[in-house]
Amino acid sequence: MKILLIAGIFIVFSCKAQNLPLNTALSNIPNNVYVKDTNNELTPYIGNYKANYGGKEITLFITKQENKLIDYGDQKFYRDALIVKYIVKNSSGTILQDTKNNNTDIDFYSTKIKSTQSSITFANPN
Repeated sequence: MKILLIAGIFIVFSCKAQNLPLNTALSNIPNNVYVKDTNNELTPYIGNYKANYGGKEITLFITKQENKLIDYGDQKFYRDALIVKYIVKNSSGTILQDTKNNNTDIDFYSTKIKSTQSSITFANPN
């Protein structure tokens, strides 16, 4: 009976979810793992950003989402990601596009970060 109890405890503690670092190559990510932002590499990019381009005012709202499900069909895993919502207005202030106040999953999320180059790659799931 003691052996069964010890084996059960061993199994419980050895079956914890696997965490991988944020910049793990996609080809090295097995199904159902968590790609975690352990070094807070995403944190400096969180915030609101405003720019003017082609006579339009563009406001980006960048937040961090932990445990975002990434589903590539045959490959499914979870990752910490930056989520980008945006509002685009014309020169008179009329809203042309607004994903910030939209509850649907129309957003961009980060897929890769290069700390040495201060750059992030984003994808649109649609």
